[in-house]
Amino acid sequence: MSTPPPRRPNPPAPHDPEQRRARRHRPPSPRPATAAALTVAVSVLLTASACGSPTTTSDDAKPAAADPTTGDASPAAPIDACALLTEPEVTQVIGAHRTDGRPGDARTVASCEWENPDTAHSISLSVNLAGTAANGTLPTEEPGFESRPGPDGIRFSSGGAAQFVLGDRVADIQVVSGAAGRADETTAVRLIGQVRSRF
Repeated sequence: MSTPPPRRPNPPAPHDPEQRRARRHRPPSPRPATAAALTVAVSVLLTASACGSPTTTSDDAKPAAADPTTGDASPAAPIDACALLTEPEVTQVIGAHRTDGRPGDARTVASCEWENPDTAHSISLSVNLAGTAANGTLPTEEPGFESRPGPDGIRFSSGGAAQFVLGDRVADIQVVSGAAGRADETTAVRLIGQVRSRF
């Protein structure tokens, strides 16, 4: 009958208290990241990327507003009524003068007034909105409006103003120079020709 081998004695417990605590509180080994944790990380990255990407606002997508009178996408060019007569042309009629004008656009009537402050003689010109002279003709007179026809499609009012067509617009000019008879109307006809040549 064989004799079993002798049993190896257990190693003696460490007598150092620090070694005992180190063995008792040894930290667990790290665990590999799970599939769920990886999925959450990817979702967070995708969300952050979407938040940082530029977006197109509704204002960027809107086309340019059309001109209400012409239907064009670009606004009409402003009209400078004061540029339709030259300084020498005005001075010839009323002498030294001052100029007061207001440019016009698709929604505003263009106007200009040249006035001699010493004599109160003046020339007034206004250019109405586009489309006010449809088909190149003056609109029908309003009831009670007294006028008489002049040359080149011009219409004179009882107050001495001359109404005429400028493109597709109604324009008005009035000359006050103190001349006798209808000399101011004759001057107005001449100035209308000069205005039309520059429009």
